[in-house]
Amino acid sequence: MIMKKITFVLLFSLISVFAFSQSVKKPISLKEKTIKVVEYLDDVLALDEKQEAIFMSAFSEYANEVMIAEKKLKKKYKPEGDGKIDKRAYSKELNLFTMRLSDKRNDKLKSCLKKKQLKSFEGVIKNIHPVSFAIRGGAKK
Repeated sequence: MIMKKITFVLLFSLISVFAFSQSVKKPISLKEKTIKVVEYLDDVLALDEKQEAIFMSAFSEYANEVMIAEKKLKKKYKPEGDGKIDKRAYSKELNLFTMRLSDKRNDKLKSCLKKKQLKSFEGVIKNIHPVSFAIRGGAKK
């Protein structure tokens, strides 16, 4: 009887140690990703302080608009019964919206770049995912 209790206690403590020792990764917010994207672009394009401020402002505004659009579209495409979103229509409309927003953002950014930076920008901006702000590939200088 005592052996069973000891085994149970050891087994329980072993399971609890492994269960609580796993680190839970906190998802990175879009605001933090915005900062990383601007830092990435600063490294690749060698932006001056004024350009960096313009980039931060444009990307922050863009991220805010994307978050608002995601919320509105989730409400729009969430049916009342089962609670599942119509993913195809949701993604299609979100992609169209982000394409329009990214064109506006890029026009703002292109106006402050020099010719050499503009050529690099055209290639580098394609490495940034328009919704998640994930940076694809390595930094290309």
